[in-house]
Amino acid sequence: MTEPGRPAATLSRRRLEGGSHHLVDATSRRVDAAPWPRLVWARGRLAAEDGFGLIELMAALVVLTIALLALAAGYDEAFLSLHRSSQKTVAAQLANQQLELYRALPYASIGLDEATLAAVTSSDSTYAADHASIGAADPVGTADTTIAGCGTAPNCLPIQTVVGSDHRDYRIETLIRDAPETVTGVSWSERLITVIVQDADTAGLPELLRLTTGFDRDAG
Repeated sequence: MTEPGRPAATLSRRRLEGGSHHLVDATSRRVDAAPWPRLVWARGRLAAEDGFGLIELMAALVVLTIALLALAAGYDEAFLSLHRSSQKTVAAQLANQQLELYRALPYASIGLDEATLAAVTSSDSTYAADHASIGAADPVGTADTTIAGCGTAPNCLPIQTVVGSDHRDYRIETLIRDAPETVTGVSWSERLITVIVQDADTAGLPELLRLTTGFDRDAG
C-alpha cells in the first residue's frame, strides 16, 4: 500500500540515516545532522569529568590523611604533656610532705642518719652525683648535717621510694647541710635542705622536681 499523494517509488527509497530519527527523502534529499559526533563528544566529556572527580577524591583523601596524622600527633603530645604535668603535681606534693617533716622538728634534730648517708653516698651513683653537684654550688665550708643513730625514720633517710597519689613509684632524695653565713661581722650557719623527687618507674631516674629551703637556728 502507498500513502495518498506520494509516489510509491519515492517512499520505497526512504531509509534511516545513521540511526537518526529523521528520514531522508529521495526527492527532497533533506539530511538531518548526524548524532554520532555529538555522542562521541558527550562521552569524551563524561570521561574527562569522571577523571577529574577521581583526582579530586584522591587529593581530598591526601588532605584528610595529613589532617588526621597532625591531629594524632597533637593528641599524643597533649597526652604526654598532661602526664608530665600530673607527675610534677604529685612530685610537688611529696617534696612538700618531706619538708614538713623537718618543719615539725627542733633545729638540732634536723639531719640525716650518719651511717646511712655514708653508705648511700658510696654505693648509689645517682645520689652521689646529686650530692656533688649541690655541694659545688654551696658556699665554701658547707658540710653535711648528720645525726648518729638517727635511725630509719623518713626524716633520717637520704633515699626513700614512696608511692604517689597516682599509684606510681617516686624516689625521694634528701640532702641536708650547714652553710656558713656572715653579715656585718656576724656569723652563723643556715641549715639547707634540698629534696629531689625522681620518677622511679623510668630508667635513668629522671628528675621531676627539686626544692630547697633553709632553717635558721632560732627557727626550730
